[in-house]
Amino acid sequence: MDDPASQRIDEVAADLSALHQEVRVGFAQVQTEFAELRTDLTAEQHWTRAEFAAQREWTRAEFAAVRAEAAEFRAEVRDGFAEMRRHFDVVAEDLRGMIRLLAEGLVAVNERIDRLETRVETRMAEGFAELRDLIRLSYTDLDGRVRVLEGRAGL
Repeated sequence: MDDPASQRIDEVAADLSALHQEVRVGFAQVQTEFAELRTDLTAEQHWTRAEFAAQREWTRAEFAAVRAEAAEFRAEVRDGFAEMRRHFDVVAEDLRGMIRLLAEGLVAVNERIDRLETRVETRMAEGFAELRDLIRLSYTDLDGRVRVLEGRAGL
């Protein structure tokens, strides 16, 4: 059967067989490339997961360190405030004692001033009384002299 239609069918069949072989080879290459890509992606995925896990652990460790430092800082601040409070209490008590002493001294000074004022008032009253007595005496003596002079002058 060498007729042209048979020949044409054989040619098309051969072409189809070649094309089929070519497609099969192409698909095999694509499957191989996809397998390599899958292997590469799986490796990258494992590396990425491992890297994320390592970063997660590093971040956790850093946060733990920061928390520990913050707790230590809080404790230092708390201790510092407690020490400052004790110091303030000591200074305040010292100031209270000084104020008490100052108040007692002020009371003593006021009492001395009151006593001094009383003595000065007493001395002044005595001095004024003496001065009045001297003035009265001088006036009486002067009055007597004036009367004598007036009597002589005839007034």
